[in-house]
Amino acid sequence: MDFICGGDDPVIPSESNRFTLAFEGTHLNDNNERFNVGAEYSWTETVFLRAGYKINYDSENWAFGVGINIPLGGQNIVFDYAYIEFKYLGNVSQFSLELRL
Repeated sequence: MDFICGGDDPVIPSESNRFTLAFEGTHLNDNNERFNVGAEYSWTETVFLRAGYKINYDSENWAFGVGINIPLGGQNIVFDYAYIEFKYLGNVSQFSLELRL
């Protein structure tokens, strides 16, 4: 079960701002239901702020992130950073750099 609000069908239309909410639920045969909740704010599809939370997992945790999309000619350079809390691993940082042609 997935539910997404925003993106191509925004709740509040705006040319420079976008806010997206996402909800996902999973029913496993051999475990309890699990849920994911996430949100993303985008300013001019250039700067992104993200947050998410996992519910009913072995270790529930928060995740926060930022992203930057830099147009360069006919290409884009995309940088993403995520900060994730893990119960046994501690806090983890993830980085990605992408060149979109």
